Amino acid sequence: MKELVARDQVRLGFGRCFQLALSGMSHRLFRASITIAILALAVAFLSHMLAFSVIERATRQSASAAMHENRLLGEIVERASSVDAPHTIIASLAGSDAHRLREYQTWSELPPAEFVQVQRSANEFERFDAFLSNTNPAERAALFGDQNAEEAVQALDDSARLARFLDQLHSFGLRAPLGSEPELREFLSVDRPKLTAAVSAIAAGHARAVAALSALSADQGSAPRRAAPPKLFEQPPPGLLDSARKQGFDTSTWSLDALRAFALRARDRTAVERAIVGAAASDLGRELDVPASDLSPLTVFSYVDGNLAHAAAVSKILSRAGVGELDAAKLAALAHDSIFAERVERAAGSEAPTSKAWFGISTRNAWLVLLSFLVCGVGVANAMLMSVGERFAEIATMKCLGALDGFVMVLFLFEAAIQGVIGGVVGLILGGILALVRGFAEFGTLLGSAHGAFGQSLIALSVALVLGVLLAALSAVGPSFVAARLSPMEAMRID
Repeated sequence: MKELVARDQVRLGFGRCFQLALSGMSHRLFRASITIAILALAVAFLSHMLAFSVIERATRQSASAAMHENRLLGEIVERASSVDAPHTIIASLAGSDAHRLREYQTWSELPPAEFVQVQRSANEFERFDAFLSNTNPAERAALFGDQNAEEAVQALDDSARLARFLDQLHSFGLRAPLGSEPELREFLSVDRPKLTAAVSAIAAGHARAVAALSALSADQGSAPRRAAPPKLFEQPPPGLLDSARKQGFDTSTWSLDALRAFALRARDRTAVERAIVGAAASDLGRELDVPASDLSPLTVFSYVDGNLAHAAAVSKILSRAGVGELDAAKLAALAHDSIFAERVERAAGSEAPTSKAWFGISTRNAWLVLLSFLVCGVGVANAMLMSVGERFAEIATMKCLGALDGFVMVLFLFEAAIQGVIGGVVGLILGGILALVRGFAEFGTLLGSAHGAFGQSLIALSVALVLGVLLAALSAVGPSFVAARLSPMEAMRID
């Protein structure tokens, strides 16, 4: 009798499993295409959301930096021409702007220790202001009427008014401002007078500094004359930085070239704004083919930007209205800068994704991505189950030929992974293109400022691809397990 020898099961290598998986997909191309399309849409949605969030965050951060620089120039020009209001001084004393605090300490002529105490008093005043802001409108009206924080604090100087105020707080069940009644009384009797005196001293020092800058000579050696900022910055006189530094201004952030360009743009824009509502309104309306009542600086600048012929026509109209310093080239440059500044402000002013979020994606969008992946996972699992149902005879044949459960399961997982890779690559390309198109549509040429986020965008797209492949593989685990557990006879009986 011939001896029966049980040999080890032949195990197929990675390459052969890959070939069998491709062969199975080629015989069911339509169903495989549907699965790939589902995965491609899921990955396209995720890659679009992640890549656009990265681009959006980088663009808005760049826009915020540009807007901050522009506002800083405006603040320098404004503060060189006018004295800060008392509420501005108090808010700045309670803030953390080191440049302005150095200026205030110089103008207040207070020792460092006393100036620090004044800063604490300013913080207490801001806490009192926050108390008013957070109080119920009806209760606030009963306590102070329509008075602001400064007026309310002045009113509480009267002891009878203070006692009535504290009684009203108890009746409303409210806690005393600044934490307790003793702290409020100490602020009103001790800290507030010092704060008021410091604010007055700072305002007086600032006024002296502004007057000294205004009296600077325009030309070296000529008789002194008064030159009101921002005109002072249009043609900065020699020694302007040294003089401003001696007057207590912190000039570490001053750039005369940038300040001059800013002042000239402000002068030209103001001239255009006046011409629009003045003698040039009707002529500009005819040139732009819009009613004179609908004219605005942005309308005029949009018409001029990028078109020298339009710039020349508008320049002639403005020249007849008395704005002769703006030729076509200068007007076109002013229009370009104004439109760019408007786009920067719009981009920086809109709600930006938090930097702590995953690739900058918002919580709402993260839930949308999760929901879309759940839907796509169900779709992929359904497609794989249908594939198993169609291949019962094939599974039975493979098992009769000696295929193990693990091999059958691996074969189906291979098919799912291959479909995930193909769908992921297609979705990645589609999602990246959509992110760029959406970014350009929303931010225009500002999108170029996000070039530094290229590396992070590639990481986001890679994450989307990996998640797409994992989605396909995990969705196929259940159907693959079902296929692997089928016995040959059970599979043969199913038609």
